[in-house]
Amino acid sequence: MDWSKERRLLKAAGYEIPEAASSYRPGGYPRLGLSPLTATLSRRSVRLLGEQLERSEHDRGNTMFQAQGLSKMDVRLANELVSVFMGLSERYPSVWVDRINFSSSSQAGAGALAYAEVSTTNWPAVYSLSVAMGTVSLGELLEAVSEHEDLSPALLRKLRSETRHMGQHMVGRDLQSHGLISLHECFSHPRCYGTLQAYWQWRNDTARATGRPVRLVENQVSAASFVLLHEFGHVVEGALVTLGDEAYEKVLGALEDGVLRHGDGRLKLSDYRLRQEGLTRRDTHLVNYPSYTDKAFSDAATRRSVRRVVGGAVADELGSYAKVSRDEMFAEAFALAHSAKSPELQARLAPFKQSLVDVGLGVSRRRARRL
Repeated sequence: MDWSKERRLLKAAGYEIPEAASSYRPGGYPRLGLSPLTATLSRRSVRLLGEQLERSEHDRGNTMFQAQGLSKMDVRLANELVSVFMGLSERYPSVWVDRINFSSSSQAGAGALAYAEVSTTNWPAVYSLSVAMGTVSLGELLEAVSEHEDLSPALLRKLRSETRHMGQHMVGRDLQSHGLISLHECFSHPRCYGTLQAYWQWRNDTARATGRPVRLVENQVSAASFVLLHEFGHVVEGALVTLGDEAYEKVLGALEDGVLRHGDGRLKLSDYRLRQEGLTRRDTHLVNYPSYTDKAFSDAATRRSVRRVVGGAVADELGSYAKVSRDEMFAEAFALAHSAKSPELQARLAPFKQSLVDVGLGVSRRRARRL
């Protein structure tokens, strides 16, 4: 990721490029619950940090977990991100990430700073069959499938299609995990990381100056930690999907109340505005908001109207990136529920965060794990 052009433009616009090290937070954010309860993580060795993280995950039953990319990082930043990840792991013990690369050279798309590969989204047939057959490796799954003659042709075609795209990518992966997370190596390069921070500030300043919602809502964590929170949120949503429609709608309903209602409970979207756009109240429910993984609306005009009306209200609370899709909305809401600077926004998102506990993905009180 080459930020040379952006760096020159930012300097020309009067923006100071911060020293990346000034944002490193070894130890994570204990006050926010984004650090392990009692574990003392190494602040001198990235190798030992990786071993501590892997041992912690293996001890809780996530036996195929791998931590990658830490060797490329300053130990202070590595400690920060491992601390945040372990805090999340303690808070959401039912969410399984089987691999995290803290400094990857690969990208999911142009300019992508991170990505989460969610099992129920990327490999739905592989995931569902691995759970049904009690297998965790691709080889075991294909062998088990070959012995079952009662599987539907459609499911087998889907399985073959998915496995063709997996290749070496799935070697050593736990098929029953909810996903993997990969952070771009930009965070491990001080020059790139510093430029990124200045760019995000410029982007928000430009939005405010033109009266538009900011891209990134103010929060209490570093850029790298916020991206990790966001990607973990994608995996949480993937885990939520496995619990069924009732659980999913419960959580989306809690998020909807937080972002589409005023503090006194009144709906932000008036019936008059909805009539202008040809929308019904049902269209405005977040469970119907367009997403990457399903087609809630077959009508493109309706999807545009929903993004314009509902997305606009969501962007006012969660930032403009949240309105891109329901998937990004969920991930941004998750990240801000744990890190928002505004006490009012934290209060709005508290029921959403609690709903993840209510459906069984999270816990109200974390349990310490020894290393």
